Amino acid sequence: MDAKACAELIAKRRMIKPSSMSEQPVPDSAIEAILEAGNWAPSHRLTEPWRFVVVEGEARQHLGRLFEAAYVDQNPEAREFTRQKVAAKPLRTSVLIAVLCHPSDLAKVKPHEEEWAVACAVQNMSLQATALGLSLFWSTGSMMDHPSLAQAFGCTPRGRLMGCLHLGYPGDEGWPEGRRGAWREKVHWCKSNEIDVPTWRPNPDTRSET
Repeated sequence: MDAKACAELIAKRRMIKPSSMSEQPVPDSAIEAILEAGNWAPSHRLTEPWRFVVVEGEARQHLGRLFEAAYVDQNPEAREFTRQKVAAKPLRTSVLIAVLCHPSDLAKVKPHEEEWAVACAVQNMSLQATALGLSLFWSTGSMMDHPSLAQAFGCTPRGRLMGCLHLGYPGDEGWPEGRRGAWREKVHWCKSNEIDVPTWRPNPDTRSET
């Protein structure tokens, strides 16, 4: 593998907002390649806890109704405008991928390690999407923890919906440039016979794309 090309791909990855994506349809072949990339994520004890649900077509409208019901349950005083906005979220792109964590029942497996593995899967998927000229936008929020959504996506009692990935091509604004602070400012080397790390300083808010 070309190490330079790999580094460039990682640096190019962006999560473009659904409102900045085009209406160009995403072919099934691209979706399948992205799902396969997610399946190659690392997982402790090889539990492979990730599960994915591809939501397209009219299923997006049904998901919107589930979103709205969950939001209203959490916010009974929600205004009609806000309810409609929540219900329309799945319609912002032609395809979404619901990301689930289905943790192993093994006693030695820790739930947070399973969620970390799913996050690694999403990173793999995002990199594969980038290589295909696509972007994944990871949409999360308190709604995702609602029991009705977990049930709709087939979660076990220990399972969890970790968000929905909006998939699409960049729109007229093109591919955004990214910014990161110098990595050397976030690394402390320990080479002596003890660990003595100074208190970390918070990073400035650069307002860059994720």
